[in-house]
Amino acid sequence: MEKDFLLGCDWGTTTFRLTLCDAETLAVRAEVRSDEGVASTFRDWKESDPGGAVSRERYFRRRLGGHLARLSQSAGMSVEGIPLVVSGMASSSLGMQELPYANLPFSLDGGDAVSRYRVGDGDLPNDILLLSGVRGAADVMRGEETQVLGLMHLLAAKGIRPDRAKVLFPGTHCKHIHLEGEAIVSFQTFMTGEVFGILRQHSILADSVDAAPLTGHSPDAVDAFREGVQTSLESPFLHALFSVRTNQLFDRFDRHLNAYYLSGLLIGSELQSLSEGDDAPIILCSSSHLHDVYRFGLEALGLLSRTSVLSGGMTERATLAGQALLLSKTKEA
Repeated sequence: MEKDFLLGCDWGTTTFRLTLCDAETLAVRAEVRSDEGVASTFRDWKESDPGGAVSRERYFRRRLGGHLARLSQSAGMSVEGIPLVVSGMASSSLGMQELPYANLPFSLDGGDAVSRYRVGDGDLPNDILLLSGVRGAADVMRGEETQVLGLMHLLAAKGIRPDRAKVLFPGTHCKHIHLEGEAIVSFQTFMTGEVFGILRQHSILADSVDAAPLTGHSPDAVDAFREGVQTSLESPFLHALFSVRTNQLFDRFDRHLNAYYLSGLLIGSELQSLSEGDDAPIILCSSSHLHDVYRFGLEALGLLSRTSVLSGGMTERATLAGQALLLSKTKEA
């Protein structure tokens, strides 16, 4: 069974995704998702066992076991004994076990990855490969590097291998990853999604914007978003933010459209760095609702012509491809 299937776990700060796939083709057999991210799991461990009788790693392994049981039921087969690769925040200070970061430059063949292999036990009868992340001089990431490795592997299989590129991963903490030659050479983190949430819920702007997800994208909503992008180019950022308030006071936008305008301000501010003296091809990777608004932002800034917009399916497949690649590296070592 080990030769036929792979278990891939993408365990983020606030989300959890566990996938059973064919080890060779990466075709998905079954999947479970949860909002039991690393942060909430760590908090549950602290609250449920204040005396420390159960180690953090053991608590995380038991929670993984619960998700694996759900996956087995969904797949209609036992997943016991199938190797499990875990990427994302599970190797952070809040995760299953903290692992040191790999350093830049980070080879796209996966040879620089830091990982820990643990054989199955009574709590979890699956061997686990826990993957760490990458650090720069003043930045860190966990999970996106695995996606980049997988993405480059998938593109290479199609005869595509860019000499250089900027890979974008929208999210709570958006990543811009610079590829040069055969390595990740630098990256930047933008707190765009988190700042959007804070401003929309906990600032004076909360009464001026709708809290509903940005979905549907009516023509008026897209126009409001684009106006936000344009304002980010013309006004200092902290001053531009107050225009969200005046939009409401002067009845320029309703709260729904104003949320799109605020999103445009933030995403426009983030994406400006891509047009500052650099013409590297851009690859947009997103499997969430952010896929469309980032595409709108790139278009508004005249960057869409040098951007490859990947489908959500391709982005999720890249994670599995990276996990499979690093598992094969571990077995070869």
